Amino acid sequence: MAKHYLAILICCIMVATSVASVSSLHKEQQQQQQQQQDFCTSRDDSDCNKVPPKSDVATDRCSEWARAEAASETVPDWLHRLRIRYPCPTDATAATAAVNDGTWRSDFCCRGAASSSTNAGSWLAAPSWLKSWLCGGPDCGFHIGADFCVRSWPLELPDGTSARQQCCYDDHGQLLTDPTVGAGTSDRRADIFGHWSVDVRPFLACCQLTDGSNKLAMKSPSCAVYYSRRPPNFK
Repeated sequence: MAKHYLAILICCIMVATSVASVSSLHKEQQQQQQQQQDFCTSRDDSDCNKVPPKSDVATDRCSEWARAEAASETVPDWLHRLRIRYPCPTDATAATAAVNDGTWRSDFCCRGAASSSTNAGSWLAAPSWLKSWLCGGPDCGFHIGADFCVRSWPLELPDGTSARQQCCYDDHGQLLTDPTVGAGTSDRRADIFGHWSVDVRPFLACCQLTDGSNKLAMKSPSCAVYYSRRPPNFK
């Protein structure tokens, strides 16, 4: 009789666990749908629902990254600090002037009209393999729709790290503010290897298809999660 009751208890535990798993999955799906709705509504994008299936993007891995980073962040107000210190130049003319006078730097990943700047130096002459590795292609690979981008000087933070602001512009000289059409990002780390580790790799996890094509899914819910942590700073 004792064995019978034990078997029933084990079955009940298994059923309860399964129900909890299904409930957790349903809750996560609802959160992802809400994130997608928020992401789209804020940009008034009629095509925002045309996103790849969940299986084509690393949604779970991206969500795990966002939660872990939020929990471990040593400078919670770093975005505010960066926005105050380095608001984006208002247009391409102002950005190019800022590059030429040394208050901003050319972005070697997306040089465009800023390629004539006097302080770009070796960044613009970076080897193609480095651009492919760090930039997603020869020019503006991670910011499709941008004509050129600029980066701020590093902003030193209280924990000893530094952040950097990136601002991108279209071929009409307008500041881009929508990530799905090439806007820049707020980068948590300014040093090249730190930037790759905490900014670029999460971007690939959240915004790149997992089918081996290396194509970007900029309108996917997971990519919206990424940009909630690395938003364009244009104010």
